Amino acid sequence: MLTRFVRIQLAVFAIAGTIGVISMVLFYIQAPTLLGIGRMTVTLELPATGGLYRFSNVTYRGVQLGKVTSVGLTPTGAKATLSLSTSPKVPADLTAAVLSVSAVGEQYVDLQPKTDSPPYLHDGSVIAVHDTTIPQPVAPMLEQVNALVQSIPKTKLSQLLDESFQGFNGTGYDLGSLLDSSKTLSRDANGVVDRTRALTEDTGPLLDTQA
Repeated sequence: MLTRFVRIQLAVFAIAGTIGVISMVLFYIQAPTLLGIGRMTVTLELPATGGLYRFSNVTYRGVQLGKVTSVGLTPTGAKATLSLSTSPKVPADLTAAVLSVSAVGEQYVDLQPKTDSPPYLHDGSVIAVHDTTIPQPVAPMLEQVNALVQSIPKTKLSQLLDESFQGFNGTGYDLGSLLDSSKTLSRDANGVVDRTRALTEDTGPLLDTQA
């Protein structure tokens, strides 16, 4: 016959075991996530995969919000299915950028909201292709760089590197300012592209009369 002390011990062990099993199911196995509790499915339309693959991370304001569950082709490009947490709420007016951790790193999706106001993403939402960006392919750039290097005579390569070092040494700040200014100029030019196109088209007839 079990004593009172043994019965208390068995009860404590049973309670501890139950708590352990529940904790493992909730936090380790993540059963709610597997069952779709607190999750929503969002479709991301893309012009191309951009190197995205299944199980790629999805981030929002730098915090992981979900994962890519599938990537497939469409008649006009590609689409990815995202499994996202329902909290926090993500504004539907956003840009979904496919980014890379590094030049040869893994790709992920970063949700970049344009506003903090509703409406918000919900189960079944679709992020249109015009609200997405993908990275430029690295392979063509590497091929062009390799072709450029191969075109330089090996006897002149050392001299070129020395002269390049002398020319750019100590100009890091100036080069950074130049790149920042170029980015600003490009952004401003994109903002008036319609007016620039109209000006170009209107100038054509004027030039024709001067011919």
